[in-house]
Amino acid sequence: KSNQSKAMKLAVKKYPESYTSSNRGRTKQIVKYGLKFQGKWELTFYEYCLTSNIKILRTNEGFPYNWNGDRTYFPDFYLPDLDVYIEVKGYEVERDTAKWRDFPKTLIVIKKEQMKSIVKNTFDLVTYIGSVA
Repeated sequence: KSNQSKAMKLAVKKYPESYTSSNRGRTKQIVKYGLKFQGKWELTFYEYCLTSNIKILRTNEGFPYNWNGDRTYFPDFYLPDLDVYIEVKGYEVERDTAKWRDFPKTLIVIKKEQMKSIVKNTFDLVTYIGSVA
């Protein structure tokens, strides 16, 4: 098991493009726009950015963190014009706290409250980033 774990970590480090959203999460995968989304919230956030003219990319850049050993975290999205990474999160567990604590760049976590505002069309991402960054 240990050797397999080491081999997988090395493979992800050498070939980050091989890591996809299908490797994670508990939600139903949705394929749209030629991308894979882990659930409706990720897709809704992506579409919010498209309609708001916010450039959004799926990220395949991994960031190291420590939680019961060395691991790699892949945020959901990157907004290059704002230089912000985005995590769309329906529920939070102890492991998430470790990922976010060790994250070396600006990370914004979009949770249920923000998703409700996005659906109601009352959300302003730039204002929200300014209030939490």
